[in-house]
Amino acid sequence: MRKDLTNNLGIVQTLAPITWSGNTPTDTGLTTVDGENCASVEHVVNVGASGDTLSGSVKVALILQHSTDDSTWAAVTDAGHYLRSSDMETLASGIVKNVDAPADASTYYRVTYVGPYRYSRIYLDFTGNHASGIVIGAIAIKKWRNVGSLAPTA
Repeated sequence: MRKDLTNNLGIVQTLAPITWSGNTPTDTGLTTVDGENCASVEHVVNVGASGDTLSGSVKVALILQHSTDDSTWAAVTDAGHYLRSSDMETLASGIVKNVDAPADASTYYRVTYVGPYRYSRIYLDFTGNHASGIVIGAIAIKKWRNVGSLAPTA
């Protein structure tokens, strides 16, 4: 197997950067990551500046979810399903990060899924009215298992 990044990683845009507004939890626009033949999937969420003042009552939770069938989803709450459980802000509810303060915006958050389920994604759970919106985008980086000389296509 080749040792270069091109043949060992796959990159998927899971959420095109857009301005989210309103207050409804959503999976609209999210692309599911199929982790078949992957050793791990690194989810990276880019959070831009918010047009609103972020607080405990105006926030967005970035929740890691997984599924066996790409249809029924659950928050990932088992510490053994992450490469580093320290990546999780609230493990009991699968929250990677509660973006609830101005200092939490204009940065990125990452978590590596190594759980047993084939599919994973980041779910956006909005609290409060995001009248002016917040820009969020995401990618996933898939590390292929060593399954021979050819890696599957991304």
